[in-house]
Amino acid sequence: MDAIRQPCEMTVSRVLPALRSSLAKILMSNSGMNQTEVSDMLGITQAAVSYYTKEKRGDESLLKRHPSVEEALRGLADDMTNGLSPKERQERICTVCREMQNLMFEKPAKK
Repeated sequence: MDAIRQPCEMTVSRVLPALRSSLAKILMSNSGMNQTEVSDMLGITQAAVSYYTKEKRGDESLLKRHPSVEEALRGLADDMTNGLSPKERQERICTVCREMQNLMFEKPAKK
């Protein structure tokens, strides 16, 4: 971890875009939503969804190291397509984001 950057800065610059990218792709592939529908659901622009789906934004390799986060996003996507309220969506995204932040900044166990 960069000693100068705070964990919240890393979260905003790396974690949140990765979560949005993965969530956008899951919503489009699993529910057949188009970019506009996904953008409305996530509260972002259609152009942002396009960047995420073309992998121009949001490094998902960060998530692939933590299967529990990917699983949580799949569950969130399912719930979103089944009518999760905007407030509940926001709370769940925050929960997944905090989980990812905790995983990123855990200190490795000493051997």
